[in-house]
Amino acid sequence: MRVAWVQAEEGWTKRRKRGTTAASIALMMGAEGEHRGVDAVRRWLRESGYGTQREFRGAFAVTLHLLELVFAERPEGNEWHEAARQARRTWDLVLHAWQA
Repeated sequence: MRVAWVQAEEGWTKRRKRGTTAASIALMMGAEGEHRGVDAVRRWLRESGYGTQREFRGAFAVTLHLLELVFAERPEGNEWHEAARQARRTWDLVLHAWQA
């Protein structure tokens, strides 16, 4: 089981560096300073063009599943636990009902 966690964490780190899914989570968390939350994610989806890409929603859903599977049980305050929590919020509040 430990190997799966390490592989998932390494995979997430690589994805985070590349952008897209992580960018939406980072906006929800407030990583962009003044821009944070639901409105910031919605604006980013519109302006980036990712909001019209069905593949983005699919990739986000897979990433959310992996984050929750591997990192949701980490202690409160852990950066990976927080990423999983914010990914779920992003999905529930924005992406689940997003109309391109």
